[in-house]
Amino acid sequence: MGALSTAIPRDERQAVFINADSGLAMKEKRLDFPVTRSKSVTEAEYWENYYDDPDIIYEWNDGILEEVGMSDLETNETTLMFEWLFDLVGYYLNTHSIGKRIFLETGFHLSLPHKTTIRRPDLGIILDQDALPYKPHNNSYKGICHLCVEAVSDSKKKYITQDTEIKFEEYEIGGVQEYFILYSKDIHLEFYCLDEHGCYVPIKRVQGNVIQ
Repeated sequence: MGALSTAIPRDERQAVFINADSGLAMKEKRLDFPVTRSKSVTEAEYWENYYDDPDIIYEWNDGILEEVGMSDLETNETTLMFEWLFDLVGYYLNTHSIGKRIFLETGFHLSLPHKTTIRRPDLGIILDQDALPYKPHNNSYKGICHLCVEAVSDSKKKYITQDTEIKFEEYEIGGVQEYFILYSKDIHLEFYCLDEHGCYVPIKRVQGNVIQ
């Protein structure tokens, strides 16, 4: 997996590049607590009032509260791809103690030159070699994830833009070493790693549809 692969023996770190559809399970919204993407809150208000919301996953984009888009499992099968990758990473980390997984429940802080955001990737990996440790009792991460994975929701155009453009730029500038975008069609499906210039480039395939 790009830079992550430096810690994994070649014969053990092949991940098949599949074209299965998926989608994260839709969470039911609370009708008595409507919040729109344009709602403005401070970072302190976000941590206090919205970060641990039991029904809706919120991110924070430089003062703007953003609801994370979820795909409907019955209409989009991107979840199958995500679950496969989620399990694959889990199996590997269980036998090779090189890092930890984080999920939607865990946010991390990105201080960018032009703004500050708090993102909650569908799946993230923090390597033990990273500057700041991640401990089991932590419910947020103060450092930068090594790898972020987002499963694209296509229920609204803004959700596609969020994962393929906005977060792409944020993760790239913020120094996330690898960014995987999962989608049921090749149009958005891609696996990126930072090059020597700090820019995302697609991870090169080997043997057709395999990345290492």
